Amino acid sequence: MLGLYYLEWIQEDMHSYKLYTHRSEIYVDIIILLDWDTTQKSLTSINGLYILKDLLENWDRGTVYKKIKILNGGYQEWLARYPAFATNPSVDETEVE
Repeated sequence: MLGLYYLEWIQEDMHSYKLYTHRSEIYVDIIILLDWDTTQKSLTSINGLYILKDLLENWDRGTVYKKIKILNGGYQEWLARYPAFATNPSVDETEVE
């Protein structure tokens, strides 16, 4: 469901409307995309993260993102390097069909 669906109600409250329209420019410096284990080698034009990054950069009209990065190695690499920053560092990859 698109956020524009709620625009009618958000416009009634100018603070909420301003927050909605300027959400990325003011409050977000960088967007980090990650999955379980994508690396530079596996990042091809058919990879889901590549497609998502392309969508955000080229198809999200009216929104300019300062930086969009893909975490090399994904969440698996994050857990290996920074287990203290995860609520469950012993989590296993879930198989998706």
